[in-house]
Amino acid sequence: MLVDTDVLIGYLKGNPVARDTINKLSGFCISVMTYMAWVQGMRNKQELGELRCALKNWQVKVLYVSEDISLRLCFSRGALFKPRCTAC
Repeated sequence: MLVDTDVLIGYLKGNPVARDTINKLSGFCISVMTYMAWVQGMRNKQELGELRCALKNWQVKVLYVSEDISLRLCFSRGALFKPRCTAC
């Protein structure tokens, strides 16, 4: 399951639905963008270490974005992206 940044923020803020969702999962995935957003938000090395421990304990797998993944996302949400550039 791919978990979005908002769910993780809800978990940390004590949102019961987010906590139940995360706690029931036996591992989940986050996008590399979510991971980088979290890393950039860390204030020091201690917080970064705590983040890494939490991700390890949750058995998180970081998904890297490829063209294939981007296209699947577009089609899965019904947003068919059609380039307007006629030279392409």
